[in-house]
Amino acid sequence: MDRSLSSSLPGALIMTSVLTEKITLVWLFLAVLTGLSWLLADGHEPTNPAGFTYVAVGLFALAFFKVRLVIMYFMEVLDAPWILRGLFEVWTVGVFVAVVSFYLYGTQI
Repeated sequence: MDRSLSSSLPGALIMTSVLTEKITLVWLFLAVLTGLSWLLADGHEPTNPAGFTYVAVGLFALAFFKVRLVIMYFMEVLDAPWILRGLFEVWTVGVFVAVVSFYLYGTQI
């Protein structure tokens, strides 16, 4: 051929730019966190309540961190006015505290 292959395939340029975009990196990080969640949960049985409680709270923390990433980047709250972003951050922390509290102390309520 008398010209380079990459110049005749504009899609190759688009793909390299997609792989370096922040949203793609966030998506890959979410996939890694999902694998980490699976590794933490795998092999931990509720027969050891103390150890399982730490794992469960850690899994809740990972899940809420992932929720935060999804809402910030995929729902574009990151670029929203500060009041909306602040309300979301307070909501996320409040729901996390409520879920963990119900998990840890649910039988006592």
